[in-house]
Amino acid sequence: MIPASLKTEAELGRRLLDSIAEALNGDEDLRADTDEGETAFMEALDRTHDRIKAIEAVAQSDEDRAADLKARAERRRGAVDRIRDEIASCMADLQLNKIQRPDATYSLQSGREKVRVTDEATVPDELCKVTRKPDLTAIGKELKAGREVPGAIIEQANKPVLVIRGAR
Repeated sequence: MIPASLKTEAELGRRLLDSIAEALNGDEDLRADTDEGETAFMEALDRTHDRIKAIEAVAQSDEDRAADLKARAERRRGAVDRIRDEIASCMADLQLNKIQRPDATYSLQSGREKVRVTDEATVPDELCKVTRKPDLTAIGKELKAGREVPGAIIEQANKPVLVIRGAR
């Protein structure tokens, strides 16, 4: 959401610049200088930039925290797996296939067979799954070169992209 002050200042600046547009003759530098000198848009923009940086910092912190929590959950799942393996080992040592307790029933079952591929390159193609995904880069090159690609077009973005360079 754009801060109200930035929108208000931008609207005031736009109105001012529209009123003197003929005098500017399309000079973007003069337009920026006039906007900065006659409105508070630039100051509002600076405050908004500070807000962007603060939000990005919080988002990065959230991503870091999520990664830490994911790693913690994986460690805990690993601990559960090790404890289960220990219980199974103890039951096997005691030759107990089933133990009934008030909260749970523990039982040892034969492990299931599973397929393990030792060399993917030697598995026949008819026994492999192939994922089909359009190569957007190659399609773009074809379209830009003027060649038709069935099922694909180049479309323009419906809004401009804002690029911010400088200190973050």
